[in-house]
Order: sequence, then structure tokens, then C-alpha cells
Amino acid sequence: MPKRILLLLTLLLLSGWVAACAQPTPTPIVAPVPRTITLQAPAEPAVTPTPAQTPAQPATEVPPTRTPPPEPEDIGIDPASISLDDGELAASWQAVFVPATPFDNMHAPGPSGLPAHIQILFDGVTDPRAREPGAPVIYIIPVDAYRQLWEAHDSRFVSDVIRRIADMSFQPPEPPPTRGLPVLPAEETFGVNDFATQLRPASSEATSASKTGFRFVGRFAQDATPLTNEWLRYIYQGLTNDGRYLVAFFFPVRTDALPDAIEEVSQADQDAFNQDGLGYLADKARTLDALPSDAWEPDLAAFDALIASLAIEGMPETGLMQGSWLWVGQRALGSDAPTPVLDPPAYEIAFGEGDVQVRADCKRADGTYAADGGMTGALSLTLNPTTMQICSEDSQADAFLTALSQVDRFAIAPGAHTMQLFLPDGSVMSFAQAE
Repeated sequence: MPKRILLLLTLLLLSGWVAACAQPTPTPIVAPVPRTITLQAPAEPAVTPTPAQTPAQPATEVPPTRTPPPEPEDIGIDPASISLDDGELAASWQAVFVPATPFDNMHAPGPSGLPAHIQILFDGVTDPRAREPGAPVIYIIPVDAYRQLWEAHDSRFVSDVIRRIADMSFQPPEPPPTRGLPVLPAEETFGVNDFATQLRPASSEATSASKTGFRFVGRFAQDATPLTNEWLRYIYQGLTNDGRYLVAFFFPVRTDALPDAIEEVSQADQDAFNQDGLGYLADKARTLDALPSDAWEPDLAAFDALIASLAIEGMPETGLMQGSWLWVGQRALGSDAPTPVLDPPAYEIAFGEGDVQVRADCKRADGTYAADGGMTGALSLTLNPTTMQICSEDSQADAFLTALSQVDRFAIAPGAHTMQLFLPDGSVMSFAQAE
């Protein structure tokens, strides 16, 4: 190797050793700057004031969230239109609107469900949810809405019970049954009506809103037990005069003729019940049926007077006074079905305040009537001479007018969609409400 090249390599090695021994500060590596940068101002650091810096502030009270009460539905009766004389049975009463509750067939103790309705509450209770089980109450429930609610869920229970209530009101059974009476609403009747006594028709006044119904003293039991005063109630079941509302009244009652609790039942009664429970209860019902009303506490006559005093503004004195009725059929005594009328709109009757207007095909007549009762009762018609037109050969005008002049009783079906007029010979005229 030439001397010049060797000398050059030696110098380079010496210079690197010297640089390493000097340890100069390394040059930092700078990252390349991107082409576009969006700059944001740094956030102000949050400053937490010390207690000395924060003045005392009164706590802000957050008002509780309240669900506004539902607007009352138009069920045809305003609670404010109801009047009642409770005598000395309660310290106070209040009629309130109650929203609908859905049909429920999934929970014990049984099916339930009510349309929007009115409840009359007693002794300072103003909220139905605050009423204790078994406490006094009057229900006023729209018949059609009640039936439709249950029938929409394939249950005819309510429809059948309403029909039975009407049947018992129209014609009280003899001898009086001692159990199994029809009672609504289901919310008050969980269990079996295994005892009923003091069955009587409704008593009423001229202004009574419910002249059609019956009352009794009874209980609804879930277990078979001897009879005591526990859960005994005065029960009224009826319909308003127009037939459009069910009226149901429940009030606790007792008598000294019965023990107050199961522990006080005599051994003789316990043995009789164990041997024949239904026979024992039936015997008790017949015995207690002979008691006077004041042998019960409160006096049963006071309950009768309360229901008789129930008045509702606009409620007709009789169910006849509801627009026009169209003659749709006539059933003779012993016949299974009525003979239909060929042209119902041609045969029409409308009851006013003591007066009546009749259209019999081509003829017209007016007159007067006298009726006693709400949905059912005695009826007599007095028709003035008709107009002199001569109707067609197939007209039923004369038969219609003749039958009306013989009517002695009427009955409006629950819901007020149909009516029957009864003749002394046992035949029945059927009518439907005009649309």
C-alpha cells in the first residue's frame, strides 16, 4: 500500500476517536411537519374553587313528577250531576270519575276489567285506590261499554250476569234463592256467593234514578266456612231508569244473630256445617230472612232509603222516554218466537212527559199514558181517534193500534236497545230503538 494512503487512513481513525471522547450533545430528530394542520386553542383548565371561594347556595328543590289525572271520558253522566242522601250511614260521600281498567284474565283471583265509570265513595275517601277492600262503594257503570270490554276478549260473563240481574229485577223468583245471586262488578265478587238472605225488590221514589233492581244480604267466600258476620254485606244490583247503566252498591253489615268471627261459632253450628255445608247455609238464610230490618246494623231500611234517594240530572222517570220505538214483532202466548213485522219503520211510538205519539202505517194518533217503574212496570195507554186514511190491504195498522190499547206492562232491556210491551192475554209486542 502506498505510504500516502496509509497515512490518510491513520488520520481518519484518530479523528473519530477524538470525536467520541468529546461526547457532544446529540442533535434531536425532528418529525416531518404535515402539509395541513388545524390548530385548536387549548381548553381552559377546569378550576375547582375551594370552599372559601364558593358562597353557600340554597339547595334547589326539584318538584316531584306528577302524572296528570286522565281527562274524564264522556260516559253520559257527570259526577257533579249526582245527588244522594246517605242519612247517618256515612260521614260524607263523593262521586268521582274512574278511568277504564283493562280486561285481565291472567291473575288470581279471577278475571277483571271495567270501562270508564263513576264510583261514589264514603267517609272522606276521594281516591278509589285508597278504598280498603270491602269498604262502602256505589258503582255506576255503562252497560254497553262493560259488555263490549269483556266480549272483545271472548267472555260473555258480564253480558250473562247483566241479563240475569235484569231478569231478577223484572220478576223476583219464588221462593227466594239462598245462594248464587248475580252480582257485578267482578272486582267486588271474588269467590262464590254461597249465602244470600233478605232478598227484596228495589224501593224507589219519584225522583229515583234506579227504580229497577234488588237488594240482599250476602257474602262471597273463597273457602267453605260456617256463617259469621265477617264479609257480610248489603248488596244492591240494579239498572238506571234508562237501562244504560248498572248500579251496584256494597256496604258492610252485621247482626247479633250471628257470631262476629269464626272462633265464636258454636260447636253445634260447626257440626251442622261439617255434615251438610250448603244445607246449613240455606237454613241460616231462611232463618235470617225473617229478621226485621232493624235487627241488622246498620238498619237495612237505611240502605234502601239511600238507593231510593240516588238521583241523576237528566235521568228519565221511566225508560219509555227515549226517542222513538219501532214495532218489530209480536209473539202470541205459547209461541216460541215473535212474528216479524213486515215494515217496522211504518209502526212507531214515542213517549213524552205523559203524552204519546203513534204512527200506524198511513194513520196517526196521539194520546196519554201512565207508567210506574224505571225499566219495567205497569203501563196503560189511552189513544185518541186516529186520522181517517185507509191504508193498503196488507197493512197492520189496525192490529197495531188495537194491541197498544190493551198493553198493561212494559220492560226495557239492559242497554235500552229493545223494549217489550205485554198484553193481558200473554202476547208480547217487541220494539227496537229507532236509529
